[in-house]
Amino acid sequence: MKLLKKTYVGYVRPVMEYGIAAWGTASKTNFQKIERVQNHSLRIMTGGIKSTPINSMESVTGLESLEDRRKKKIVCQYTKFQHLANHPMCKLIINNPRKRLKRTNFTASAQQIHKSLELPDLRPDTPLQSSIDWPPWNQQSQIEIVKDMDGVTSKKSMIKRELHCLTQNMLDTKYPSNHWIRAFTDGSAS
Repeated sequence: MKLLKKTYVGYVRPVMEYGIAAWGTASKTNFQKIERVQNHSLRIMTGGIKSTPINSMESVTGLESLEDRRKKKIVCQYTKFQHLANHPMCKLIINNPRKRLKRTNFTASAQQIHKSLELPDLRPDTPLQSSIDWPPWNQQSQIEIVKDMDGVTSKKSMIKRELHCLTQNMLDTKYPSNHWIRAFTDGSAS
């Protein structure tokens, strides 16, 4: 059962849940089509027959219902939109968009789920930054790569112990360990 569960959780469920916050307001019949796939997978994992209750198969496998996961993802996305002040959805959430005749929109369904779960209102006093000024890989760093060493002409012509002593002396004088982080890429300092 563990292998079947890992396969389902790793491959099947992510495909079914892709964009669930966006299509989470779909009609019940469309959502039931997705639920049937999970129910069928639960039967395969547990060896259950058609009359086996879905709730008991979910508790045996330790999987949440898709409805519960959908609610969590919608509330999570709703909260993200609230905190990103520059995002267009933030403005829609604040302005309460027009209501639809037959179906609810994302904001209305998220607010309804938020109230039903009795979650605290997490409106921030100051909005989160959506990005930093520069990416970390563009920051200037002080990495120094040393390829040559005084007293060493060829590694092959020297005794291994002598080479080791020369290297340690050079490191201790030029790069004391209390001021520098030493990174050995050849695995020699294991």
